[in-house]
Amino acid sequence: MNKAFICNHCSSPFTPSRSDQKYCNRNCKNKQQAASRKTRTKTISKSEKLKKKLTAFQRSSFGRWLISTIKSQGTVQILQGMNAADLQELFDLKKAATSFSGFEKGAPSRAYHLSHIFSAKGNQHSIGLLKSTNLVICPAGYNFSRLNCEEAVDGRGDCLPRSALRSVYKCDKNTPPSKIIQLIKRLLGNQFETFLLNNKFTPGIHAKLLDEVRKYSPSIDESTDIETLKAMKSRLGKQVHVPRGKPAPLVLVLEHELRRFELHNGPVFWAIYQIAGRLLGRNNIIRLRTDGIEGQLQRLFLHALDLLHQKRHPSFSAERYVLDVFSHPARDDFPLDLQTVLSPLDTYFACESMNVTPIHCQSRLIELSRWNNTKSIYSHQNVAPGLNNYQTNTQTQTHSRI
Repeated sequence: MNKAFICNHCSSPFTPSRSDQKYCNRNCKNKQQAASRKTRTKTISKSEKLKKKLTAFQRSSFGRWLISTIKSQGTVQILQGMNAADLQELFDLKKAATSFSGFEKGAPSRAYHLSHIFSAKGNQHSIGLLKSTNLVICPAGYNFSRLNCEEAVDGRGDCLPRSALRSVYKCDKNTPPSKIIQLIKRLLGNQFETFLLNNKFTPGIHAKLLDEVRKYSPSIDESTDIETLKAMKSRLGKQVHVPRGKPAPLVLVLEHELRRFELHNGPVFWAIYQIAGRLLGRNNIIRLRTDGIEGQLQRLFLHALDLLHQKRHPSFSAERYVLDVFSHPARDDFPLDLQTVLSPLDTYFACESMNVTPIHCQSRLIELSRWNNTKSIYSHQNVAPGLNNYQTNTQTQTHSRI
């Protein structure tokens, strides 16, 4: 008597007519085989899609920057512990930094850098990680000024102990990009693939120029820089596209970064917000002083950069000087009823007069966009002359000392 079997497709019991029979009937066998073919097709499609994404990633500006940064640091482990979400934040941050930098002679100006909180080179115990929480968009001058002082302080930013570094993840400037990609895959596993599949990577300026020049010079080296590629294209009689865009004013970058690190509950942020608001055409912008304003602004911007790099800690008492940037009414003119408070500075003085800790007024402080247009005691017309021209190149000179 034959033993009852279970159908591999419908899971119904059946009596086989032969020992190797797996399905109760021909219909179940056909359905199961069709499902298997569909699964194999999906697997192949995902593999092909991932291959295309990898190619696009290596040709994108972000991919070239990431691979170059890893080479300069000598190890893929600067990405240690990152998941797909962390890679996404890094991708978005690099895009923001590029956007803020603008262009110079058709190439990214690099007016703004991604500066490490815990130094990339680190100290004798640890190295800095390439995580968005350890990076700040800041002027190139400020970043360069930090090379000559101790910026690898335990407790700041994100770091990896040197004892955790493995030789298998080492690399140098001669390591091919394909090898770097393999090491990233090995370190991050499926997280890297998820990141690739969730994003669209477009060719960067370098990749586009390289493609155009290779039509006439197929043997051109892939490492050829942008300026050389442009010169070659010009000699071929081809028009060279020149992207345009000036660097963003420093105050807009500082507002972006202070928000990202959630440092938006103190006088430094209020002042930065007000100055940025003038450039963006916001309503209810507090009047700036017209005398001695430049030195105060330089001090304010440097203070904000130090806060972002965790060299200073948020402190109402230490930041109170920024209120002097504004031409505000006498303290006695401020209302004590918080229901009539119209701006962060009003709130600060009102809380101080009532001996209330300003942080308790947080709900009023952060609702900056809800100020009443008709009741404001300030005017946005009287702004310090030249503020609109207070650009990144001016600020770069002011951050030469740290």
